[in-house]
Amino acid sequence: MKFFKNNTVQSLTIIALCFTLLYFHLSQNSTMFKTMIGFIFAYSVYTFFIKD
Repeated sequence: MKFFKNNTVQSLTIIALCFTLLYFHLSQNSTMFKTMIGFIFAYSVYTFFIKD
């Protein structure tokens, strides 16, 4: 699939998302959590589906 051709970026994004989830789960800062997850999700969609 074309939008998954950059496996390095894909892997780094998934790792970053996991660490972000863990960090904000431990910090219990729900507002910042939602903001960061929203940003990461939007950036991931942009990277994987829009950019070639």
